[in-house]
Amino acid sequence: MTIHPHGLALRQVQSISYALLLLVLLLAGGCVAAGNVYSDRPTSHVLADEVVFELAIDPKTPTTVYAATERGVFKSTDGGENWTAPNSDSRYRALAIDPVTPSTLYAEICHNDDCSVDKTTDGGMTWSATSMTTPVTALAIAPTMPTTLYAATWTGVVTESFVFKSTDGGEIWRAASTGIEPIDDNTRVVVVALAIDPRTPTTLYAATRGDGVYKSTDGGENWSASNTGLTSLYLVDLVIGPQAPTTLYVATNNRGSFKSTDGGGHWTLMTHMNISALEIDPIMPANLYAAKYTPQFVSWVFYGHDEIGGLAISTNGGANWSFGSLANVNGRINDLAIDPKTPTTLYVATDHGVYVLHLGK
Repeated sequence: MTIHPHGLALRQVQSISYALLLLVLLLAGGCVAAGNVYSDRPTSHVLADEVVFELAIDPKTPTTVYAATERGVFKSTDGGENWTAPNSDSRYRALAIDPVTPSTLYAEICHNDDCSVDKTTDGGMTWSATSMTTPVTALAIAPTMPTTLYAATWTGVVTESFVFKSTDGGEIWRAASTGIEPIDDNTRVVVVALAIDPRTPTTLYAATRGDGVYKSTDGGENWSASNTGLTSLYLVDLVIGPQAPTTLYVATNNRGSFKSTDGGGHWTLMTHMNISALEIDPIMPANLYAAKYTPQFVSWVFYGHDEIGGLAISTNGGANWSFGSLANVNGRINDLAIDPKTPTTLYVATDHGVYVLHLGK
């Protein structure tokens, strides 16, 4: 470890400086967009009227970003300044990128009522259907075994499985849900998020809307509930610590967000905020981003309420929060994605396009 001339470790100085920078930015209005003084408009008019469900960043070339929308997967190769419109009239929702070969992506596509998981191997230029023909809510790729991927389905009532697994890049899928069961006959369980332990990829977590958190330690073969401390089992997001994967965060539906430091064994209330999406800084994991929302009226439609969205940042693992505001975000913030190499760059997927926040410039 390099020692700073004033006696503090360089890493400590960087962490302190970064935390102070984020705090100052938030207190001052907090955001810079597209490399200039913060604008209250999405960075590209191509996406200004698009509902963007999910984002994926190329881990090797993070200026390449993909956005799953009602009209296909848009692509930017310049950090969100410009987007290439897809040749599609289908809705793409769940999205996952191969961490080893990032020109390979998977996405749920729906045309009318027909849904499938599609795959591209050329960076989104062409897509082809895999054998998964069930609507899905989440996709996850094993970080060290990228031909292994998981798909969370809409409902076990229809598909007789909540999670499917493929070990050959999507060619063949099989059920991987033993142990995931509704708490009663009246509960409709939807798996809304999947997270894979980056160090032990056979350990997985599934967040559900109706049944809380499930954990598997054998690659999805068996699951068990991990809900001790949760006051709501209706979850909307789950993220895992990139450097300390026993640290997990979940957001519930109108009942606050919770943190676990023992791999889901116990949960403690982190904040009472209504949060629709969470993201962790991959380099400084104490920095946590949250998409907060204010419901205008309650709707049980899965993809949202009539909401006003905004951004909150914690620099100490969720203990305290500073509140920024994205002006004119009238609608849900659906996803957050952070540049893995420059974590001061944050992408925000909303019901009205994509915002790019350069918090460190």
